Amino acid sequence: MSQPLPLPFDVALATRWLGQPLLFRDEVDSTNRQLRQLAEGGAAGVGAVLISDFQWGGRGRRGRGWQAPRGSALLLSALLPVPTMVPLTLLPIAVAVAVAEGVEAQGEAAIQLKWPNDLLVGGKKVGGILIESAVSSAGQALLVVGIGINVNQRPAAFDALPAATSLYAALGTEVPRGPLLAAVLAALEQRWDDLQAGWQPHAAWRRRAVALGAAITVHGAAGPTWSATLRDLHHDGRLYVEDEAGRGHLLDAQEVSVRAVTADLDRL
Repeated sequence: MSQPLPLPFDVALATRWLGQPLLFRDEVDSTNRQLRQLAEGGAAGVGAVLISDFQWGGRGRRGRGWQAPRGSALLLSALLPVPTMVPLTLLPIAVAVAVAEGVEAQGEAAIQLKWPNDLLVGGKKVGGILIESAVSSAGQALLVVGIGINVNQRPAAFDALPAATSLYAALGTEVPRGPLLAAVLAALEQRWDDLQAGWQPHAAWRRRAVALGAAITVHGAAGPTWSATLRDLHHDGRLYVEDEAGRGHLLDAQEVSVRAVTADLDRL
């Protein structure tokens, strides 16, 4: 890989350890993949954040592709320590809450959350999160937290993607990426420290959650599709639902996906 380049926008970080260092690549296949390679090769450690203006191999859950026009989105991955005594299934919830808080701290938009890792504005997807594991060259277990936010794409960019949006499309104005990055990293650092101190993200997630109490369709990775009602978030981050017979089920994000069946959310 080439040496890190200067960021294409100004950013004033107020973090203590996250974003130390802050790396930039003009173009990558995937910020997650590149940062994992840096960690495994001993070139990056806890707190490192890699940003790119364009990624051509970005991935979401289950290997779904994710791309945005060059310079229009906030694309980053962060190396975080694995919190002790915290269920791994809770981590996407905590990250989603932190990113939502960071965006809202800038006054950009009210963020909704769709389990387990989608960020929405007005019921449309504006961003997503992908958490993967890594091992440093010294054998330390790490987490690579990938965050993608559609920032300044124009509404026409979503003509063929009616379930997606950007902050610009929602607000009608340009959003500076530097202050947004600083706010997201500040919120993520604070919430990661809070997790280690015993913070539970459930209440903050519920305030932003879409489809709580609504009818949903559950899509199994290898099983049948079935109908349920979304009831709550379990203490370990799994989703608690009730099937049509009133039986309770806990859903794991690695095994299923859910879709609301209301008119405005049926394509999420």
